[in-house]
Amino acid sequence: MIIRKALLTFGVSLLTAAQIWVPAAVRAEMLDTQTALRDQFPAPSDRERLIVIV
Repeated sequence: MIIRKALLTFGVSLLTAAQIWVPAAVRAEMLDTQTALRDQFPAPSDRERLIVIV
């Protein structure tokens, strides 16, 4: 009975930790992807923006 309760508590704490850590890892991965894309496609200069607007 005590072992079952300890396992249940441990399982709940693992689930809580997963809810916190998994989204953080996903956000970090998305930021890495954004950075990689930004490096691959640099932002246009002001002159290029003016040409596009005109």
